[in-house]
Amino acid sequence: MQSARIYIEYAVSLSLFEIKEVIATEVGIEYFSSVMKTNGIGICIISINEYNLIRLCNCNIMNYTCPMCGYIGSFKPYGKTIRDNAMCPRCMSLERHRARALLLKDMIKSEMDTIRTLYVSPERSFKKFLSGIDSIDLTCIDIDPNNPEIDYVSDITRTQFEDGEFDIIICCDVLSEVRNDMSAIIEMSRIISPRGKILLDHPKREKTKRIKIDKNDPIYEKGKKYRTYGLDFIEIVKLSGFQTSCFDCSFEECEMYSLDPNEKVLILKK
Repeated sequence: MQSARIYIEYAVSLSLFEIKEVIATEVGIEYFSSVMKTNGIGICIISINEYNLIRLCNCNIMNYTCPMCGYIGSFKPYGKTIRDNAMCPRCMSLERHRARALLLKDMIKSEMDTIRTLYVSPERSFKKFLSGIDSIDLTCIDIDPNNPEIDYVSDITRTQFEDGEFDIIICCDVLSEVRNDMSAIIEMSRIISPRGKILLDHPKREKTKRIKIDKNDPIYEKGKKYRTYGLDFIEIVKLSGFQTSCFDCSFEECEMYSLDPNEKVLILKK
């Protein structure tokens, strides 16, 4: 029988995971699982790929750490298509929030001055995280006056702010819902400081084209979503005068913080 590489993940402390690697035949897998179950550890197959890699996890004692609120323990399932271990039960953060939190912690750790930060269309859990960072001077805007998390009602395509007013602009999960997304890019270019950075969603679609969504398409959501993005969006942004880079999390970070490895952040700077 062909050997399979098995990854057994288990918590060795409240915040540290140890990953053991073994080689076994299918008979070996069955034997190993029975031994683990005998010792009170539940084993379940999570995924199998083309290289016959089988990931097994300790589904009874698996703990995750939330980088936003510090919670350690099991996470809750969430989503229309249920994602296991998606939501932190304390601060309600999801995978995308935790990935952005890791990026921002890395960005500001060497900063000594106050970081003027604009958060577009804020969500409660991530706003609370940002508000807890002493070095961040936070301003929140949304075109929707009913958003309780905002400081000002403002359209990201034509804001009331001065040139170069912000050091960081967080505009994730927004541009697909802006009728003229390139006007928003131009406006953010105006209000970001010369050394500032803009955080956007990295396109998830493998196809290259930025696609406009027809009003009859169910994903249109009554005008809330105007398009989906392909990888050509990165080239479009570069033509607007930005340098681009991508932040993605390591395998170890995905395992520790329960992150989606496909959840990336596009970073723009002049």
